[in-house]
Amino acid sequence: MTPKPKRKREEPDPSLIVTSKRRKLVPLSVTKVYYQSPSYTKCGDMCGGCHSTVVLGPRAYREQNSDADPKKPTGILKAREKYPQCSFKAGHLLNATLGGSGTDSNNLLILTASANVKCNTFDNKLKNALIHLGHIYGSLSRFYVDIAKVNYGIKVDIIVDKSSNWGPTPPDSYIHKTMHMKAAVWGSLDLNNLVDSGGEKVVLNESQKSEVQGHIGSFKSAVGEAADFTVTNSK
Repeated sequence: MTPKPKRKREEPDPSLIVTSKRRKLVPLSVTKVYYQSPSYTKCGDMCGGCHSTVVLGPRAYREQNSDADPKKPTGILKAREKYPQCSFKAGHLLNATLGGSGTDSNNLLILTASANVKCNTFDNKLKNALIHLGHIYGSLSRFYVDIAKVNYGIKVDIIVDKSSNWGPTPPDSYIHKTMHMKAAVWGSLDLNNLVDSGGEKVVLNESQKSEVQGHIGSFKSAVGEAADFTVTNSK
């Protein structure tokens, strides 16, 4: 009688092995507020800043009223004397709700009241994008991913057009006409290379992966709505 050939033992796929260790949920509180802290570029003492930038993490947004120093930048006092009807505001480049300073002149510029209101449109788009970013991190946390090791956020650049102002002489030369507000997805997120708090690989099932991918799609769409926004500061 011929013996039956032995079946070749199939080695399990390492990525499908479930850890025997008890996994811990990693809370959102361990994630970063910023992946790159706010920084500001000076335009001039009288006119304020020309470029503010930051990379926002999922905990970057904070509800608060404007903290802008009404006497900065310095040129705003002369601007108010000449154009009282404009109700000039010390406008943030990077909004206070996103961590932008209200006391550093390099994050402020002279804005009409109407232009200052227009900036809120961009800020609200970023707020919405951060909500979706939080959903991504929240789902990953529930699936035992160590979200402290995830680097995925929003790059923000607020740029003042220094070549365009209200006129060649003060205080008109202190008042810029245009501000460009830009946002882009920062970092990357590979759902096939995630680890838990113990450093072991986390394999998402199809339902989990679909949930996270849905949040990623909504996040990218929300960032796209804030990708290129222009505020005109006119008389």
